[in-house]
Amino acid sequence: MCGLAILLKGEGAIISGSDTAEVFPADEELKKNNIEFKLLSKENISAEIDLVIYSLAWKTHEEMTRARELGIKALSYGEALGEYAKDKQTIVITGTHGKTTTTALLGQIFEAGGLDPSVLTGDRVKAWGSSVRIGRGKYFIVEGDEYYEKFKYFSPVGIIIPSLDYDHTDYFKTEEDYKQSFLDWIKVNPQAKLITEPEKGDEEIFLKSKFIFPGEHYKRNAVLAIGMARFFGIKEEDIISGINSFRGVGRRLDFYTQEEIVEVISRSAKILDIPIDKEGADEISRRSRGTPRVANRLLRRV
Repeated sequence: MCGLAILLKGEGAIISGSDTAEVFPADEELKKNNIEFKLLSKENISAEIDLVIYSLAWKTHEEMTRARELGIKALSYGEALGEYAKDKQTIVITGTHGKTTTTALLGQIFEAGGLDPSVLTGDRVKAWGSSVRIGRGKYFIVEGDEYYEKFKYFSPVGIIIPSLDYDHTDYFKTEEDYKQSFLDWIKVNPQAKLITEPEKGDEEIFLKSKFIFPGEHYKRNAVLAIGMARFFGIKEEDIISGINSFRGVGRRLDFYTQEEIVEVISRSAKILDIPIDKEGADEISRRSRGTPRVANRLLRRV
């Protein structure tokens, strides 16, 4: 919601919002962009409001009830983001893992290529100090959330899916349901360039770069982004420049402190502040209900 608010303000909309009293990382981004937000209250909704955008995290609350009483148009977050994208050449990065990193990488490559894209990622891009980049070009590069199938509101010109592992089991009742949602969306968007696997020519370009992040998964994300950039005609030297300028995104391999020669690193929002050593791997495995896949993947990355 925060990123969409910033994008819409960049288009000239007058934006305000509301939430609970809980403090969120996005609060600072909203303040930095002079977007006012208040505590949830029906008093925040008045007749002069043109549109209410709501999160599906709330099934119902007093603001939505008040908006309906006043006849104000309401859109879910996914619907509103899809409306914003209609005027853009949209490239969606979706799937289970690697979305945020690949979105940020592709955004910085398009930036290096002079295409001035708008970009919306799931976390802060260190090069921009924000999860959002407001561009004036025709391209919109966006992290597509699969939860509640929010990606279905996009009619993109490009799709990258770095990985698919069964997720969001409260919404997708089976693994087949999860994968079928992607297939159905791809079928109704035949115009989109689809990239799911690295190609040799893209890997050769990657080898010429000075990419600073370790592991096969980071490499894969970068190579997929290279493939999409090449499809849209970005020159090799600009692709390499974009990759070389990439310094990561928030909560992925962030350095926090060093005590007793043990570096504490956060890989993602799901796995935080666990030492990356044998004991840390065991702890991750335990939290994953005994499944070693997550721990093994993490160790391979570092």
